[in-house]
Amino acid sequence: MMETLEEVIDFYSDPYEFVSAPINLDTLMIEPLNFTVQQKEDLVNFLHSLTDENIPFRD
Repeated sequence: MMETLEEVIDFYSDPYEFVSAPINLDTLMIEPLNFTVQQKEDLVNFLHSLTDENIPFRD
């Protein structure tokens, strides 16, 4: 189970790093997105900006 937003983004960037031969993988994910480190950071920051300030998150 994923515990952080970063882990979720890493999974969607390349699901094959988590599971070598995943089953039931969405056909849109057959080709990994391969986000750069900067793209991952930007995405995390963007998603955190949408978060309600009353909901704490870990840095």
